[in-house]
Amino acid sequence: MEMQRRKVSMPTGNDKKVGSNKIRKRNEENFDIDVNNVETDRRSTVMIRNIPNKYDLNLMIQTIDRNYQGKYDFFYLPIDFKNKCNLGYAFINFVDKRYIRDFFFEFNNKRWGRFNSEKICQIRYAKIQGTSALMSHFRDSNIMNQEDDTVKPYIPPEFKFNNKDKLAELIEKQRKTTVSKGGKVQYK
Repeated sequence: MEMQRRKVSMPTGNDKKVGSNKIRKRNEENFDIDVNNVETDRRSTVMIRNIPNKYDLNLMIQTIDRNYQGKYDFFYLPIDFKNKCNLGYAFINFVDKRYIRDFFFEFNNKRWGRFNSEKICQIRYAKIQGTSALMSHFRDSNIMNQEDDTVKPYIPPEFKFNNKDKLAELIEKQRKTTVSKGGKVQYK
């Protein structure tokens, strides 16, 4: 019987890079959606990638609401303020993780319906998970100070005044708040 020999290499200065690439690949795999295990996975927030830049918040909500109205409680489409277009990705939190499977099958690896875009949609789990974590993440963000509501996280109307929806309360409060020329906060 022949013994197998394992090659052992000595550490070099490049080992950190190789190791970090392995860690990055492992972490990326953790964001893949396994449609067979959606119900046992604790995650409810997904990232939508490769969105054509011409899609705005209203068109995205229209597209999603066709089959998912009332099934998500948070949506955010980051906007490039200089170019006035989206950055190509968005986040959506589903009220029940079982909706992720249907959403995945409807959008993942599909072309977008408008603007003759060649982009192929990808759906993956998001890094930040759940409405509470998302609200906490955006609470102190400068996007909350923008006058244009289409650049802020979107809370569907049916969830807007839910007692647990702190972000919606914050958005409403900021909509009613203005700062005068003297720097004083005024409420409408």
